[in-house]
Amino acid sequence: MAMARETATTHATSPMLGRIAALSVVAIWAAWLVSTRHGTVSSLRAVDLSLLRYGIPALILAPVWLRTGLWPKATLKWPLVLMILGSGAPFFQIVAVGMRATPASAAGVLLPGVMQLATALIGVAVYRECPDLMRWFGMAAIALGGLVMLTAGVGDVDLGWKSYLILPFCATL
Repeated sequence: MAMARETATTHATSPMLGRIAALSVVAIWAAWLVSTRHGTVSSLRAVDLSLLRYGIPALILAPVWLRTGLWPKATLKWPLVLMILGSGAPFFQIVAVGMRATPASAAGVLLPGVMQLATALIGVAVYRECPDLMRWFGMAAIALGGLVMLTAGVGDVDLGWKSYLILPFCATL
C-alpha cells in the first residue's frame, strides 16, 4: 500500500510529466486555434463546424446520454449551464464569429492568453480571493501584453472591433 502511494506521488509530482502536460496543452490549443481559424475562412459556416465538433461526439455518446439523461441527476443546473456556455457550442459559435476577423496569432493571445486573467479576476470578484503581489504582476503583464497587441496590431493586419470585444469576451466565458 505504501509503495503504491509512493509511486502515485512520484508520478504526480514528476517534472517531466508537468512539462509533457504543458506542451500538450499548448499543442492542443494551437491546433484548435489554427483549425478553427482555417474553418471560419473556408466554405464551411460556423454552424457546420459546430455540428462537426459537437454533433459527432453527441451521436457517438448517444447510447450513454439516452440511458443516463442529459443532465446528471445529483448536479445543480446552474453550474452545468455555465459550463455549456463557457466551453460548449455557444462558446464555439461566438469564437467562430471573432475568428473570422482575427488572425490565428492574435487569437492565440486574445483567447487562451486572456483566459488566465479572466479566471483570476473572476476569482477576485466572485470568490473574494486575494492574490499575492507576484500574481498581480502576472495579471498586469497579461493585460499589458493584450493591450500592446491590440493597439500595435499584428503585422500588416488591423484588428477590428470583433477582435477587441468578442475574443476577450470568449476568454471570460
